[in-house]
Amino acid sequence: MKARAEKNDTEEFYAYKYYLHRTDHVQKIRFSDSMLMVAKRIQDSSLIASSYLTRGIVHYGAKDHTAALNSYLKATEYLTLDKTPYLYYKNQYLIAQVKYYLGYYMEALSLLNECLPYFKHHKERAYLNTLHQISLCQNRMGNYGDCSETNKVGLEASRRLGMATMEIYFKLSEGVNQYSRDNYHNALTLLNEVLPGIAKRDDFANSAIGYFYRGKSYLALGKKDKAMDDFKTVDENFNAHHYIRADLRESFEILLKQAISSDDTEQQLYYIDQLERLDSVLNQHNYYLYKKIFKEYDTKALERTKSNLEIQLRKEHKRTGYLTAGLGIVFSLLGLFVVRHLKIRKRYEEQFKKLMDEEPKESVVSPVAPLNYSDLNISEDVLSTVIKQLKTFEEKQQFLDENLSVSKLAAQLDVNSKYLSKIIARFRGKSFANYINDLKIDFIVARLKKEPILRKYTNAALAKEACFSTTQRFTRAFKSKTGISTSYFLEELKRGL
Repeated sequence: MKARAEKNDTEEFYAYKYYLHRTDHVQKIRFSDSMLMVAKRIQDSSLIASSYLTRGIVHYGAKDHTAALNSYLKATEYLTLDKTPYLYYKNQYLIAQVKYYLGYYMEALSLLNECLPYFKHHKERAYLNTLHQISLCQNRMGNYGDCSETNKVGLEASRRLGMATMEIYFKLSEGVNQYSRDNYHNALTLLNEVLPGIAKRDDFANSAIGYFYRGKSYLALGKKDKAMDDFKTVDENFNAHHYIRADLRESFEILLKQAISSDDTEQQLYYIDQLERLDSVLNQHNYYLYKKIFKEYDTKALERTKSNLEIQLRKEHKRTGYLTAGLGIVFSLLGLFVVRHLKIRKRYEEQFKKLMDEEPKESVVSPVAPLNYSDLNISEDVLSTVIKQLKTFEEKQQFLDENLSVSKLAAQLDVNSKYLSKIIARFRGKSFANYINDLKIDFIVARLKKEPILRKYTNAALAKEACFSTTQRFTRAFKSKTGISTSYFLEELKRGL
């Protein structure tokens, strides 16, 4: 870097800042650290505060809210030495964002109202961002009329200032607000309009929010299939980005209830696992919000249920015996469900340990049952040649072909496709499709065990690495070969780090 070679610290600082906005998240962290290092070398409190703010913004963009807040609070220490108004109000706004995420809506709103007059006269984009954040706080506090009014002001300002991208976010806010006001058709109109634009911006957090409230609107209107599709999209978003917010948790509860009603044990276990995962995230990062929404709400709901049951029991005293028997059946079924869940978990743990203990095996092509050449109706010479070719095929990982078929491989080996299927069935004990799928799964499992970077991949990305044509085929093949789901295997690998 020229600035570093010339020992021009100020130019070096701004060079890092320039490159930071043009690279990926990992590099952004590195450049923000370099900015901070140079700023401290210069001993400029304004640049140091700016560096901490930048680092906080990078963490917030990756939804690491704890790290973001820590950076903002460090910036506050240096802003007491520096009286630059813009940096002061920027820091107040950023802290308000984190407070909003954590559920301190009143405190966030107070900070935002403090920032709004300054930004209105000095920073147009910051003014719109602040208006948008105010509308979100108003919605979460139940001030739906104020929220609509703020969104209206924000939309008009966005158009006047020529900032079309901000129109999307005010409409998203109003779509959620319309759902909150039970105006489900209005909510759907707005959410359907903005979701494609949000997806183009790769804004996974707001995509999850949009799909959740669109799903809730569909559900309220009785369009259950469409609602379930949206809730599944929230689930996919969580798997891909590990982003969750307390209100989005309901998606997984609804999907679990759907799995229970359809008696789909595998899906029941999957969504129970998902709820355990996201509760862990919520407990770690959103303790206040998690407690406020779920713990207090659930306790009050249980108290109301209990009270209603007591009244009912007094009115129907003669039927107490039947009710007791019914409750006994319910609790027995619940007990069976829990036992089944624990057994499946134990099986998963055993299968995981087995996978981790397995060592790569040398390719040996031998019959799974005593060989009788007359049964195969294939000459011994042809059989010997094909077996050697299959051994080479496996060792050179030639199965890593998304479009591989039995006819294509047969042509490569110069053998009849029916002969090839018979040989694979006799020597591998599998159909051709299962044979190829199992080779691909063994390949990706071995890589996941050795390469930690792959553990951050989504199922879609892993499917590509293993040359599966679709994500669904990959996850199905993985479960069939290993006995456990990809999500469980990846979580256990990460836990072992």
